[in-house]
Amino acid sequence: MDSMTRREFVSGALVGTGLVVLAPIVPGCAKPHGGALPQGSVNALAESSAFFNVSDETAKKTIARALQHGGDFAELYLEHTAYDSLRLEEGKINEASASVTLGAGVRVVVGDQSGYAYTEDLSDASLLQAAQTASMIARGKAQGTLPDCKAVQVESRYPIQYAPTEFPVADKMDFLRRMDAAARKKSSLLQVALIWHSNEYRRVMIYRSDGQVLADARPRTSLGCFVTLKKGERQERNYYAEGGRLDQGFFAGNKPEAIAEEAVRRAEISLEAITPPAGEMPVVLGPGHSGILLHEAIGHGLEADFNRKKVSIYADRIGEKVASEFCTIVDDGTLPNRDGSISFDDEGSPSKRTVLIENGVLKGYMQDRISAKFFKTEPTGNGKRQSYKHPPLPRMTNTLMLNGPHSKEEVFEGIEKGIYAIDFTNGQVNIGAGDYTFFVNYGYLIENGKITAPIKDVNIVGNGPESLSRVDRVGNDMMVPDSASGYCGKGGQRVTVNYGVPHLRISRVNVGGRSVKGGA
Repeated sequence: MDSMTRREFVSGALVGTGLVVLAPIVPGCAKPHGGALPQGSVNALAESSAFFNVSDETAKKTIARALQHGGDFAELYLEHTAYDSLRLEEGKINEASASVTLGAGVRVVVGDQSGYAYTEDLSDASLLQAAQTASMIARGKAQGTLPDCKAVQVESRYPIQYAPTEFPVADKMDFLRRMDAAARKKSSLLQVALIWHSNEYRRVMIYRSDGQVLADARPRTSLGCFVTLKKGERQERNYYAEGGRLDQGFFAGNKPEAIAEEAVRRAEISLEAITPPAGEMPVVLGPGHSGILLHEAIGHGLEADFNRKKVSIYADRIGEKVASEFCTIVDDGTLPNRDGSISFDDEGSPSKRTVLIENGVLKGYMQDRISAKFFKTEPTGNGKRQSYKHPPLPRMTNTLMLNGPHSKEEVFEGIEKGIYAIDFTNGQVNIGAGDYTFFVNYGYLIENGKITAPIKDVNIVGNGPESLSRVDRVGNDMMVPDSASGYCGKGGQRVTVNYGVPHLRISRVNVGGRSVKGGA
């Protein structure tokens, strides 16, 4: 069984807070230039080729060396990532970091096995040496003449005006100071405000053994606030963050203040929260953020490698009913500017909208190239990697449950006692069995169909397939949050993802709150 422990969805949302201090402040940047950056296009390919300074001839020689002992296919993956982050605590910018990484990975695939090597030196000699190492997995004759390199035009999923790492540091610092002031104005109970801003701009270029050449420039920005409030002897913490594959234009107007105020509002609610009774009861998931439960408890089990290896509970079940008829679940990497979106995946397969479950029936898995060949189907654009140091794996992009036939009022209707879970954190999932445990970070009691007291110190415990079968109401208000959703871990790699759901009701879930004599 493959068991995963997650999530740093609090610490994941706090990306950029565990920083290496490189200087009192990050060095200044040039003002952003006007006009949209060329991304996911032939122009981006030409620009990227000059940027990496790896010629088509060198790339072709590298792939030929990788396939010198045979293999099904090979690729050369080039990557340059600029990253910066700032943190403010106790009203002062107390940590800052900036980094740049550059490297290349070479992969050879034979059946379901991969040979992989990477280098931080993009010279011809180093690329050929990496290819030589990767080729050791294969034994046989070299492939014939490789096709000429052909640029592939791909639609951009995240057009922006400038790279988020180009935004002036002084303006980024201003965001943090404004948020600190807004948080302190919002509540006199504030003890600590920890505010962070992180930015990334990743250039990717892929040469494939079928001759395709693709390039992309992937932005990401995140702005968030973690607060601690104290009332009497009681102290509570909460957080809120927003971001995505965007530039700082997303934070125009009073957006920074609104993010800080939402963090404080959630902490204020926590100060008044009660611990609910434990027991089995209906659980309503709120739209948007609660999709983390969908991502963890169900989504990982639909990644193709787990099913190819017979690890997932969904293995060999395509065409079977695995959920209630109200459940239609898709993985969609084409949504504009979302954390999980990609123009193409890290194998060069175009991003797609993949139907996983339709009206309760399992329709397919999220495929990389290796698993797609095993299942005799096409890749779905889900081969993702953390960086050039890693081979790609089947991973989620934006995983969504689509709208159902019910109104929000109908979702709550008839619940005598239950839980309304709006946001989760700190989950644990067993991929093989589908069992999960999640902590409710933000939620309420439901009593006689009405939302009543806020709750705290409560976990929900269940089984993914069982919970899907118990979904008896699905609303028509599906939302994909703008929040920075954190990172998803698998196989020692972390990648960005997002998720979304409408209001939905699971008729029975085990809720772990305070014990009640005689049961709940």
